[in-house]
Amino acid sequence: MASLEEYLLFNLLNSEEDSEDENNLPAPLARRPQVPAQAVIAAFQQTEQKFKKSYRLTKGLCRDLIEKLKPYIKDAERTSDLNVEIKVLIALNFLATGSYQTPVGQHLSRKVSQSAVSNSISEVVAALNHRDIFGQFVKFPANLAELNQITQQ
Repeated sequence: MASLEEYLLFNLLNSEEDSEDENNLPAPLARRPQVPAQAVIAAFQQTEQKFKKSYRLTKGLCRDLIEKLKPYIKDAERTSDLNVEIKVLIALNFLATGSYQTPVGQHLSRKVSQSAVSNSISEVVAALNHRDIFGQFVKFPANLAELNQITQQ
């Protein structure tokens, strides 16, 4: 296994200016977003069937939900923070599959820590439970006739 110095030297020689950021640090040492925007793009480039299997919503409904939740979820302030879109996709995938590991291992281009997944789920569920959002999506039968109608469907 190559040493860190060899790795850095190799990267510097192969991509001198392309691998430097505004702080003039080589790419391996520069702060990188934990999950790049390409992960969101890749999620929405899946077939509709695969997307529904992963997130239990259509792509259109997912985009609408992300837009409705944006005011209630903290957006990324640092490059290492997860953005709203990734948080919602992580939470939807967890709610659809019941697994922390699936969104980490299969649906994002980089690994996300279990604590980041847990925090994303908590934040998205809290936003979904906000009275402005909850009332739009969750309807309970108001009387016995409505309940009977629902049970017959």
